[in-house]
Amino acid sequence: CLICKNCSEKKLLTFLTKAELTLISSGFQDWKHALRGFTSHEKSSCHKEAVMKHASLRSQVNVSALTPASHKKEMQAVRDAMHKTFTSIQYLAKQRLVLCGHNDNDSNLIQLLQLRSTDSDELRHWLSRTKYKWLSRDVLNEIIEMMAMSVLPTIVHKVKGSRYYAIVMDETADLSPKEQINFSLRFFSHEHWETHEEVMDFYQTDATDAASLFKIVEDMLLRFDLPFSDCQGQCYNRASNVSGKFIGLQARVKEQEPRAVFVHCTAYSLNLATQDALQDIPTCRDCFLMKDLVNAIRESPKRMSKFKEFQDEGESS
Repeated sequence: CLICKNCSEKKLLTFLTKAELTLISSGFQDWKHALRGFTSHEKSSCHKEAVMKHASLRSQVNVSALTPASHKKEMQAVRDAMHKTFTSIQYLAKQRLVLCGHNDNDSNLIQLLQLRSTDSDELRHWLSRTKYKWLSRDVLNEIIEMMAMSVLPTIVHKVKGSRYYAIVMDETADLSPKEQINFSLRFFSHEHWETHEEVMDFYQTDATDAASLFKIVEDMLLRFDLPFSDCQGQCYNRASNVSGKFIGLQARVKEQEPRAVFVHCTAYSLNLATQDALQDIPTCRDCFLMKDLVNAIRESPKRMSKFKEFQDEGESS
């Protein structure tokens, strides 16, 4: 279908489904039932929308003026449902709550949307759909990223308003396991006389040596248009790659700005002190030993296989 193909290439179709792709991009092959297929396509919402928008482009008429009242009502209902979805995501993110769980049906987002749907017919109808709902993990990650990109300029403006800032960085590995760098900025608000610490981004990296981490710092500051000369502090853990006196990250930052005072992360120091103190308690020491044993077994397929054999022998006996 030439009209549908042209509108699809211009990304004008809202009601496009997989079934319509055979007459748009992939090619029609069911010639035995060709008449039925063509008739079905002609009556589809996708084709009707394409014809309407194609005519609008040729006559330069506003598409909304040609949209039937029923479609306008449906579009408004979808907008209302999506607005409630966006505000729900915003609320959970602001409260630092996880959106998705192991089972998406029991996730915080779905439960919140179902609660809000009791007061919204549009949202209840949207959640009951069997087709796309724009609630997949990829879509949610994209929405969160869009929100983050809209918030970052405001944070950067506040940092520039206070002028001086400190860098806070830490390394963490997720379940992938992939190494991520948490890059945060700490600054003082002259307007409210308060100290703020804001997470600016997570940076995935394969290398955590001082040179690689310094490149990340340079990239972040360049991205936010923040000069090194305004960096008055830096805070990391006690690892040698960041705290090294001569070639560590803190030394490389001081080469750019000697006034950037390095401070050991007090939370990290407290964590180490707590772990060391707990080693003197037999029950806690045994728990740490069990945790290390479980990790050692999980990290090796061979050890995991042997462990399952021991389990089977124990159950059989």
